[in-house]
Amino acid sequence: MSVEELEKNDLYIEAKQYFSLRNFDKARKNFIFLYDTGLTAVSINIADTYVMQGDNQSALKWYGIAAEKDFNAVVAISIIYNNDKSSMMDKTKSLSIIKKLPEKSTPLREYYLGQFYVEGIAVKKDLDKAFRYSMQAYRKGLFEALGQSATIKKIQKKYLTWLRLRILFFVKGIIEIVRVLILGKKRKYFPFVMFRTSKMKK
Repeated sequence: MSVEELEKNDLYIEAKQYFSLRNFDKARKNFIFLYDTGLTAVSINIADTYVMQGDNQSALKWYGIAAEKDFNAVVAISIIYNNDKSSMMDKTKSLSIIKKLPEKSTPLREYYLGQFYVEGIAVKKDLDKAFRYSMQAYRKGLFEALGQSATIKKIQKKYLTWLRLRILFFVKGIIEIVRVLILGKKRKYFPFVMFRTSKMKK
């Protein structure tokens, strides 16, 4: 049965309604019935019900079944390994799972790789790579990635502004040191800020 035909199935529609109403037990019961009749495509839906109830181990089992045919299930497995309470070993495994996906599989691959590089999860933080991956996801049709790209650009802009100020203050400091060494005169500055103050005339 194709995805289009599955979405017209009354039991599947009912299960989706139960899911939207957060009645995950009834939704899962319908999905499992459909799975037992040979509709293995619903394995990802079964996994989703477990995730919503916080049972990640059961979810991993069903996502593993779905992953044979559905790249989105592979992404879901990676996300579970990369949850807030996971260890660095799990985060590294999460990154490895995502990277193994074929480049033309799903735009979610690039979207989450972008997040890894933005946050520095299991990799060195790299905003340029993060932006590049996010834009690749957007070009593949994942419009949510455009928001992520915009956020990265804002972070980059703030960083560049901070870096320019540091360079400016550093250069001014070097100029002042050289001036003092050559002329033997010292100007008066506010603490930590490289701005010249005017001397009051007596």
